[in-house]
Amino acid sequence: MLFRSSSLYNVYLQEIRQRFVESQLRLTMMSSAMTSFADLDELLHMAHETLVTVAGFSRAGIWVVDEENHALIEHWGTDREGRHIKRQNVSIPISRLSSKGFLQFFESDKDFYHYDDYAKVMDLSPSHDMYGVHAYAAVALRAGERLVGIIAVDNLLTNAPITLEDIDALIPFANQAALAIWKAQLLAEQEYMLSKEERLLRISQAINNQSPLEEIMALIYDAIRELEHIDRIGLNYIDTLHQLIIGSWGTDDQGARYLMDAKPELLVEAWRHFLKSPDQEYAYYQDYTHEAGITSEHHMYGVHEHTVVTLRADGELLGFLCVDNSISKRSEEHTSELQSHSDLVCRLLLEK
Repeated sequence: MLFRSSSLYNVYLQEIRQRFVESQLRLTMMSSAMTSFADLDELLHMAHETLVTVAGFSRAGIWVVDEENHALIEHWGTDREGRHIKRQNVSIPISRLSSKGFLQFFESDKDFYHYDDYAKVMDLSPSHDMYGVHAYAAVALRAGERLVGIIAVDNLLTNAPITLEDIDALIPFANQAALAIWKAQLLAEQEYMLSKEERLLRISQAINNQSPLEEIMALIYDAIRELEHIDRIGLNYIDTLHQLIIGSWGTDDQGARYLMDAKPELLVEAWRHFLKSPDQEYAYYQDYTHEAGITSEHHMYGVHEHTVVTLRADGELLGFLCVDNSISKRSEEHTSELQSHSDLVCRLLLEK
């Protein structure tokens, strides 16, 4: 850019400096506001809006570390037209991350990395949704030494560069966002534990009062589904001698709870091996219909991702706790959180 006088150039520099100061001020204000949010989703939404509307990047994505399942989950992003999108099913195992990408934050303590031509560095094909991205930066969200998430930004829509100064301005915001996310996660965990204790108390009282089996199973069903945010649940107890399912509480295709009063049915082949494998606590299927040999007339036909947790007491197989997210299509593997409920179900089945 050419200037006819030094005075014009000074005016230009003053405008640039003023915009930078205003941007920094707004980022600081938004950072302070984020710490008041207790709801994680609201917090992440606000952070995403700030990155695009205040920090001035074309697009942004916010990822949160799922330590239990060793994965990254994207909560908010921006599409190629600049629309803000709330993500539903974007979960990537950490083992599948690129060494040129997010994996760097897990293998080192670096705060950020950036590329002038992201698509070229990552060798992306034209069909990739990040194809054409040049200026790109990723910033770690660390609460102390704990990596809680990642911010990724690019300027696909403007093709403007992302400078080190831009990233330096983003670091304080990222630090505040990380602390706010960590705080929201702690509060959510505390609320979860309180809710779980209340529900377990109600179930234990029902068992001690010798309430009807159907009533107690309904309490257990509701507790698991609402606490773990699972679409569909099946609670089954079995006759191991005849390899029959003799009781089942489940979820229909519309998400409603129902009590199956049909005749006992034979164990599917995929479940019979649990009888011969006393140490196996659960099984996770990526395509349950195919792997379990489910036929088209069976009510589980068409189910893909599916988790089965065994209910055992003193080495005896009493039944199965089964879950899937075939309604929302969320991609999640449920294991440890379900095993925490299985002891209660086993106690109930033994007493009944």
